[in-house]
Amino acid sequence: MKSFVTVKLKIIPNGNLKDYFSEQFLEVPEGCNSILLKEILKEKFPESNQTLSHTLFAKNSFVLTESETLSQNDTIYLIPPVSGG
Repeated sequence: MKSFVTVKLKIIPNGNLKDYFSEQFLEVPEGCNSILLKEILKEKFPESNQTLSHTLFAKNSFVLTESETLSQNDTIYLIPPVSGG
C-alpha cells in the first residue's frame, strides 16, 4: 500500500462560504497548491461549488498565485466574490 505525505492547513472561510463550512483543519497532499485545494474543497463541500469557482485564496495577507505550494500549518483564507454598491 502506497503511503502519501500530507500537510495540515487551517482553512478560514469568509463571506457566504461560512454558510457551507466553518473554520477547520484540513489535510491535503504535500505539494498542494490553490488549484488543487479548490478541487478538494469542491469535492468535500459540493454545495459550495459555484462560490468556490470564483474564490480567491490568501496566506499571510497576500493573495496566492495558482502555482504557489502550500506548506505545513499554513492558514488559508478563502475570499469569495463580493458585490454591493
